[in-house]
Amino acid sequence: MCNSNYIVNEYNNTLVITLGMTTSTYTLPFGNYTASTFITMLKTFLPVVAGWTITLNSTTNAFTFANSSSNFTFRASTCDYIIGFSGEVSSTANTLTMPRSCNFLPIPRFIIHCNVLNDGIILSTNSTLGASDVLASIPNVAKNNGQIVYENNSSEFLVKSPNVGNLVISITDDNNRLINFNGISSYFVLRFNIFRRSIQRPMRFENLVELINRVPIPEEEPEPVSEEI
Repeated sequence: MCNSNYIVNEYNNTLVITLGMTTSTYTLPFGNYTASTFITMLKTFLPVVAGWTITLNSTTNAFTFANSSSNFTFRASTCDYIIGFSGEVSSTANTLTMPRSCNFLPIPRFIIHCNVLNDGIILSTNSTLGASDVLASIPNVAKNNGQIVYENNSSEFLVKSPNVGNLVISITDDNNRLINFNGISSYFVLRFNIFRRSIQRPMRFENLVELINRVPIPEEEPEPVSEEI
């Protein structure tokens, strides 16, 4: 499958800032960013008249935000781990350096879930996405828009359900959030080993011949004959 999901997506694209007495929530556009392109994008959202400056320390990879007019606070935001903070952080002397480095790494692994495994692995009867229906955990070692090839030769799962009408395959991150691959197709091959408690023995040859001889052979209908006049 392709590593085509966005680093900034519907789960981590809000930023809440209190500047002076005003609290604003910014919704960031989806996409894959580097530190420099992220700074460029943020500058289009933060009011220029408020005097914002954003820099990146090339040694620590930490953002520093500064405002020329007022102190400010970064409130709880979904993009906190990307920018490099958690909870709430406030500026001192109108300047705030993030306590952690910025994070523009892709999702570290993809978790593949299959609904029928809830009936096979006796870990949980919970029908929601969770550990009880994990089919595979695939490390994401591809670059953005790179292809991940994974073959699992080690694990087998017991499915006890006597009637499986359909399979639902779901792919999530470690937080069980569905991943949007942005329309890029993925391909999977699933192998099922079927075990039966007993197998009916085949009929003896002479009994098979006797059965065939008992079946009446239909008579052939005569072909129509055309006469010339």
